[in-house]
Amino acid sequence: MYITTAVILFIFVITRGQRKQKKKEAFEKREILEEEMHLMEQQTLLLKQKQHLCESSQNIEVIEDIDTSNQNPEEQDIGKSAIKETIFENPTEEDIKCMTRDPKTIIEKKKD
Repeated sequence: MYITTAVILFIFVITRGQRKQKKKEAFEKREILEEEMHLMEQQTLLLKQKQHLCESSQNIEVIEDIDTSNQNPEEQDIGKSAIKETIFENPTEEDIKCMTRDPKTIIEKKKD
């Protein structure tokens, strides 16, 4: 009788340990899945923010294009010259000519 009680107790202890181990593994898997889901949510938020930034930068470019097209030619020249301004300590005549010339088109660059 003592032997059967010992065997039953031994089996009970082993199965209890196995159940605890399974619960622990399931809990760890659940934690890993939750971390991955949280990471995925952060990545999607980041992608949405990047997309929003891209769209807003494109909108700004479109608005700037519209603004430059609405300006009269004198104001456009002023805007272009403001972009071209560079500080040279001792500019040569060639530097001045290069900076005042309009940029070459793609076809002219290919020919050179």
